[in-house]
Amino acid sequence: MFRFIKSISLVVQILVPVIALIFFLPVPFLSLEPPYAIPQDGIHHDIGQVISRLPHWAPVLASLLVTLAAALMLNTSDRKHVLTGRRSYAIAFVFIFLIASSGQAFFFHPAFLAGLLILNGNRYLLEQYKTESSYPLVFSQAFNWSLAGVIYPPVFFILPAVVIGMVLMGSATLRHFLVLLAGLITPIILVLAIWFLTGQLDYEMASIQEWFALRIDFIPNFLRSNWLILGWLLLILVCIIIASVGYRNPRVQSRRLFQVNFIQFILTLGIPFFVPLVGPEIIRILLVPGTYFLTFWLLEVDREWKRNLFFIMMLASWLTFLLSHTIYTL
Repeated sequence: MFRFIKSISLVVQILVPVIALIFFLPVPFLSLEPPYAIPQDGIHHDIGQVISRLPHWAPVLASLLVTLAAALMLNTSDRKHVLTGRRSYAIAFVFIFLIASSGQAFFFHPAFLAGLLILNGNRYLLEQYKTESSYPLVFSQAFNWSLAGVIYPPVFFILPAVVIGMVLMGSATLRHFLVLLAGLITPIILVLAIWFLTGQLDYEMASIQEWFALRIDFIPNFLRSNWLILGWLLLILVCIIIASVGYRNPRVQSRRLFQVNFIQFILTLGIPFFVPLVGPEIIRILLVPGTYFLTFWLLEVDREWKRNLFFIMMLASWLTFLLSHTIYTL
């Protein structure tokens, strides 16, 4: 049924935005508000207030565009480096199905832009493999990750993956570490300078501290109050564990990226259990590495029914999300 994801034809390429549009189209008609927490102060509070005042369809459209951009970046990187074992559009389809099935990423959140920057940073990471003069690549990778952290501060908890990735890709001299440090601090210095010049430094720094307060209770509120997203997350975790155990890619570059993605996935998974402000928007960043694992597994499964079952479960999760909300009377 879903064998078409292995194809590289133009028709399949056109299906990527069409399927994404089908998944997102009903959302503006649902009696549903964005499920994200908004900080009490600072620029992130202001951005959240602006988004909340937009027409109901606007954050959905923005999220759709970011989703398509992320799917395109994943697919471009995969087709260039053959990360999932074969050239296809599978990784784009898997990402879109995962986003839709979660039911928590239909409304735009700044974390989605952070996810795009992480993907772009990983692109520079891949280019470092067996590259003699990799200093610009190291700087660009660190700059993208740091800028993602400025947009969505919990990303700073995942920064160890950047250092480990640089080491695994063969860029591990003292000079590389200095370039990495320069790339990480440049966006931070620029933002601090802007806040200082506009007289907002103390105010913004106080609000940033909210993101680094530790959670008192261990279980995140969005998991405790929503059994659908809890069940979805457990299902995805089981699938990723199965995919990770069966990962056998002959390309050294792909295997090393797998290690980086696995570390990134574990670090991201732990964030909502320690940071109280983090909500379901973290799922978007979690799926950046998770999609690689699942796509490789789905392309290599020995039985067609296993692949079909996965996509059917994702469709069922999306339909359950739709049916659990009341449709507006038009």
